[in-house]
Amino acid sequence: AYGELIYSFILQIPEQHHIQIDSRKRLQWLQAAATDINAEAPTAYSGDLEYFANLSIGNPPVPFLALIDTGDGLTWTQCAHCRHCSAQPTPLFNPKKSSSYTALNCPNDKCKLHDPDGCNGLPPGTKCKYRKVYLDGTGTRGDLATETLWFGDVHVPGILWCGIQILLEILVLNQHTRGTKTEESSREQFLQEKERKTWNL
Repeated sequence: AYGELIYSFILQIPEQHHIQIDSRKRLQWLQAAATDINAEAPTAYSGDLEYFANLSIGNPPVPFLALIDTGDGLTWTQCAHCRHCSAQPTPLFNPKKSSSYTALNCPNDKCKLHDPDGCNGLPPGTKCKYRKVYLDGTGTRGDLATETLWFGDVHVPGILWCGIQILLEILVLNQHTRGTKTEESSREQFLQEKERKTWNL
């Protein structure tokens, strides 16, 4: 009864209710996207609580160094038509050169699942849009598409965010408060020890 009382109280807090809704949406996405494929990828630790993995995107496969974000359900990369992009060691991904890249157009259930506002106010046939902001104030926005990801010789069909603009939040009251956004973002990344991990995709 005590636990039920606390749960009931939490549901009455608007911010907690919003977090609960986001968690349910993430669970729905994970359940829909889960496969029985196991893939192994070389990883590296930056020394700053960040892990990176080597993978490839598209057909033909183009190698990339990816930041592993366990709190995010989607894969995004900076694309060739990106504005205000951060520096990266590999060329920007060019969707026009990949035979497996397919932009998601509105209306689309996958678009609604990943970003409820992705098709709001857009006419049929328009590219599905996304906007993502992280707790550190950085973010990205662009087009939602399906694309093939490669982990060595293992390929996995998946959803890809194609970033066309990188964002930096300039007004942050604290680490958990969103504020006004402006364009631009850059960050140096240092790789130290290497290891291998197995990921269940």
